[in-house]
Amino acid sequence: MTTGWLASRSRTLAASAVVTSAATAFVIVACGYYESVGLLVTQVALIGGPILVPLVVSALASRNRPKLWWSTAAILALGWGFVVYCDAAPSRSVDANFAIIAGWLASAVALALAVIGVIAERPRRG
Repeated sequence: MTTGWLASRSRTLAASAVVTSAATAFVIVACGYYESVGLLVTQVALIGGPILVPLVVSALASRNRPKLWWSTAAILALGWGFVVYCDAAPSRSVDANFAIIAGWLASAVALALAVIGVIAERPRRG
């Protein structure tokens, strides 16, 4: 049995919620996306949703939950870190609109990893 703070499913889900909240707030503030209250709700959904879903799916794993969760979190950190890098340094050649697509792409890759990890560890019937 795995020991540690990600050993139980409820702790992993709680960690997913905390990480998603912090990452979403950081991306919105660091990139300057907070223009109006009405737009903020949409931005939280479009940034927080793609961060939360892969983390929650990786929390469904039973045997390798900490490894899968950390791998998923690392992919998300790289992708959304690139978004912050591109938006915080506008002198770069990467357009800010492309940067958010890169964050969504990282979320899609992390979700694929999480789904494959959860499916791969299921017992085979036969």
